Amino acid sequence: MRMVSYPAIIHNEGKHCWVSFPDFDSVYSQANNCNDAISNSIEALTLELDSMDRSGEKFPDASKVESLDLNDGESVAFVVFDFDEQRKGIKYNKSIKKTLTIPEWLNDAAIQAGINFSATLQDALKAKLGIR
Repeated sequence: MRMVSYPAIIHNEGKHCWVSFPDFDSVYSQANNCNDAISNSIEALTLELDSMDRSGEKFPDASKVESLDLNDGESVAFVVFDFDEQRKGIKYNKSIKKTLTIPEWLNDAAIQAGINFSATLQDALKAKLGIR
């Protein structure tokens, strides 16, 4: 378990809300409300940290709240989560290529019917495993 905690600046602009991180130049999220924007920010930050981790970069130290300069309509919240748990969602949703064999006549019929082979295999595997 690797807990991470970073201050997030919440930019509340009435009809929508967006979140930025002072410790990361390119990590942002937005939504129609601040709760969703913060939730989305965890995914955005996980993607950035995953990229850094894979390239061997050290995660930056979190800024101190008292050092942050806020404008009107901005507030700070700490985003705290288990990086390894969040990262699993990235890994589990990553697509992998599988090679399989089916009879030629079945392949031809499926192509003619416009069947998406990947979606069909996923649906069949989920049904076989009892996964929704």
